[in-house]
Amino acid sequence: MLLNDFHGSQGVALCALALGCVRRAALLAFCIFQPYALTAIAVNFLGACVAAAVAGGRCKRYMSSTEAPSPESASQLRSFVVPLIPGVIYFLFQGHISTLLLALSGATSSIAEVGALGRLGQLLSLLALLNGHFIQPYFARIASMRLFAKRAIQTLTAVVAILIVVTLSVHYFPEPWLAILGPNYKGLTRELPIAMIGMQLSVLGGIVYTIVIATKNTRRQWWQIVFGMGGQLIFIYSIGVQTTVDALLLNLIPAAAYFLLQCGLLVGILVHWKKYDRA
Repeated sequence: MLLNDFHGSQGVALCALALGCVRRAALLAFCIFQPYALTAIAVNFLGACVAAAVAGGRCKRYMSSTEAPSPESASQLRSFVVPLIPGVIYFLFQGHISTLLLALSGATSSIAEVGALGRLGQLLSLLALLNGHFIQPYFARIASMRLFAKRAIQTLTAVVAILIVVTLSVHYFPEPWLAILGPNYKGLTRELPIAMIGMQLSVLGGIVYTIVIATKNTRRQWWQIVFGMGGQLIFIYSIGVQTTVDALLLNLIPAAAYFLLQCGLLVGILVHWKKYDRA
């Protein structure tokens, strides 16, 4: 956050590079010989520690050890962070909440298939790397509403074009995608497009969210909890969950709610641009 606030895009990229290199090197060194979940967790923790150390070193140039932060800067930090806390907590438990709702509705047989299809989303997570490393530092420097809107449209158009190609490949050539999961899931040709749409909405929502908070406006983010969980409960009450398709649609609801909320917040920021200090 501090690097983004001071537009330290090189520092942000360096942190991501350190995290990625350490993770991959440690995976090759340890997970090949000890292919266990505990090993993967330890590797991720090691990478996070290295990235935190790199970030701390880069942040020292922006911090003074002799001067305490001013009340104004502390207030600005609180106003930015506090509205994000409910959403962060919600995301931590969102997967568990969906699994619990599936279990309560009696669709326990679909949990394994939904989880397997969800692993394909890791391939789309590469697009999410753009968020904190490139998109947020870039949009945080834009002071013109016209330029901000133009760049937002261009960014989203490029991402949507990529996702359209992915959607077409999933629809017309599902077998190569399902082959990644193994032979036990080769029959999920009908379920795969629905799962992929949900993952794509999550990626798009994350990108729009990054553009939104680049304006230092984090208010109303908690509405994603209301729309996401409310939509899921309405779906279970009105339709129910009997098949894997129903379970995937249930998981698609919070992703769609998240994306639509961020689009609404972005439009509101552009309409009321003069209310925000972009200097």
